[in-house]
Amino acid sequence: MVGRVIESLGWPFQAAGRVLDGSDVVVGIVDTIIDVTHPAIRDALVTVWHQGATNNGRPHPSGRGRVYGGDSLRELDRAAPSMPGPPDHATDVAAIAAGRGSWTGFAPSAEIMAVVLEGGRSEAVNGVEWIFDVATKMGLPAVVNLSLGGDHFDPHDGTDRFSLALDRLAGPGRLIVASAGNENHCTIHAALHLQPNEVRRLPLACAYDPGRFPKIALFAYPRTGLRVRLYRGTPLTTAAEPVTDWVEPGYEEGEEIDGWKVYLASKGGDKAGEATCIMKRRSRDGEDASFWWLEVQSEGPGSLVHVWSQNATAEFLAFDAPEGRGGDLPDHPSASHDHMLAFPAAASRVIAVGGIEVLPMGGHRVCYFSNVGPTADHRAKPELVMKAMDVRAASPDPLTGTSFAAPMVTGVLAAALQLHPGLDPDGAREILASACAPVTDTLASSSAWGSGTLQSSNLRAALESSAKE
Repeated sequence: MVGRVIESLGWPFQAAGRVLDGSDVVVGIVDTIIDVTHPAIRDALVTVWHQGATNNGRPHPSGRGRVYGGDSLRELDRAAPSMPGPPDHATDVAAIAAGRGSWTGFAPSAEIMAVVLEGGRSEAVNGVEWIFDVATKMGLPAVVNLSLGGDHFDPHDGTDRFSLALDRLAGPGRLIVASAGNENHCTIHAALHLQPNEVRRLPLACAYDPGRFPKIALFAYPRTGLRVRLYRGTPLTTAAEPVTDWVEPGYEEGEEIDGWKVYLASKGGDKAGEATCIMKRRSRDGEDASFWWLEVQSEGPGSLVHVWSQNATAEFLAFDAPEGRGGDLPDHPSASHDHMLAFPAAASRVIAVGGIEVLPMGGHRVCYFSNVGPTADHRAKPELVMKAMDVRAASPDPLTGTSFAAPMVTGVLAAALQLHPGLDPDGAREILASACAPVTDTLASSSAWGSGTLQSSNLRAALESSAKE
């Protein structure tokens, strides 16, 4: 089924007298649930680290989970960690990158290693490191796919410690590809342009979700101290009293407000310019949505403050300040849909892949959900886009999401590593950029699609050219 996408690129290619199918290359999949018995990947799987397993296999050197390989893979039937994930997500991702048989992927001769995640960012980084270490012992280059995301509680500039860890792991013969993420239709980012000592209020709508709760992160550029406090009320309240005191840099405050546990913190020292607002609803009793105003002031000179909600349990309202509010509240900003790439896609040495829809009459349209760049430090991301709607893979139904665009690029880079086992992230970017054609969506800027989308003749020429170098 994946073949429909591959055929549109004229894949597989030949260069330097070789069929580029990912031979002698490791494709790593760091994800959640995977079906090790599925015929698309069964014969390609070399080893799996299930971070939450306690039985069979052999213990992982870290003491966390079990490692399965060879005959013991049969003992790992539909590994399902406690961390939730869509059914067969990793199976589809793996099939697109390196599936075999009727599910031929982009690198059908590659060796697949999988990490079944149980945990968050730290565990994902550990998974990437483990794949690279095992591939090195096998004497093979590797490209790791991270179709992860949905968590925006970071500065979106690649300076969080987990993004920096990925940057340290990537290098010659060690490539990382990540999905751009699927939250661009949510209003979870806003930007406050503050003049010296100016106070601005940002309107929030918070919803009760038993599995998640609103977590808001603020980052000032330049990094000067932030003061934050919270107001309670509806968006059209003409007068409101703060429900918390100002929280100064280096301090934090917790309050119980109308059934919500509110936690405000402003960091000091080398973390100055960062602040957080965490809100936990005790129960669903009462209203489904709760409205608040988050007030922000910068201690130093004028600054740009980026504000992200971790997820859609808190969204920023986009409208002009109503009349009658007086001089105490300047017009607040509208929510913004740029600067939306977080870990792992925002990491400097990770190649981020956004999504497009291939239109029936030809041409493309950037998917409404595909996260848009640039990063908060103004780097161009995503690097490119691939098909992310009506994607066919191991599952019987068509798939949607940048999760399924990323492994197409992962498979292409496996072929590039077959030609150049020492290919590094910069070289990979050069090959991909020269292999892209512009996206035909006239309503979307290049911050949504980067270098464009892979085009058959360009990709063939780029690989053939690199084979001569």
